[in-house]
Amino acid sequence: MRYRSIAALALLCLAALPARAQAPVVITTSFGPASAADIVARLLAAEFQPMWNTPVVVKNITGAAGTIAAAEVVRAKPDGLTVLFTPIGPVAIQPSFMRNAGYKASDLAPICMVNQSPLVMMTPPNSGLRTVAEVIAKARSMAGNMPFATTGPGTTPHLSMVTFARIAGIKLVHVPYKGPGDVMVAFQTGDMQIMNDHPSSVKMNNLHAIAVLGPRRLPDFPDAPTMAEAG
Repeated sequence: MRYRSIAALALLCLAALPARAQAPVVITTSFGPASAADIVARLLAAEFQPMWNTPVVVKNITGAAGTIAAAEVVRAKPDGLTVLFTPIGPVAIQPSFMRNAGYKASDLAPICMVNQSPLVMMTPPNSGLRTVAEVIAKARSMAGNMPFATTGPGTTPHLSMVTFARIAGIKLVHVPYKGPGDVMVAFQTGDMQIMNDHPSSVKMNNLHAIAVLGPRRLPDFPDAPTMAEAG
């Protein structure tokens, strides 16, 4: 599965920005500080501000697998000053997956895809898990009680792990968190030992990359096999 980030507007009218008063453009991210979405959003804000000669701020809204942030952008005044920067899940998956998302994908106007990368299965260094085979063996030894962390139900990390468990013939327990930062705390305390997520989380948090959920290995983690290579 691939992790895609997109930018969406309540109304596509950014071209009019240079003529506006100095009301700030708000880039709303669906996950917390230091998440992959937050980091890229702040890089974009730094580029857009001098380009538009307009203040650009990043607003983090966490929870409900990104749907709270998306719903707030949908409710915003359609003046082109509110932008949603989010993984694809809250736009393409959650409105169909959740009964009460509060919006439809058609309520947002897509601008562009900003980045794309495969998910990586990752674990903290003290977990003792280094291969896909070891993950499967541990899950079987725990008789269906092995937990895995995600950033919310219906996200690509969640759906990818459910797919993995079905193919591997194992049972896992889903434990959702508000964002990657909360998962990192759970990794440090030993409450969680495994998650699929954006590869940026690995190096930032000194984690071990077990496998790549994509067709090719990643240059940053040459020793991490693809899931196909791992059998």
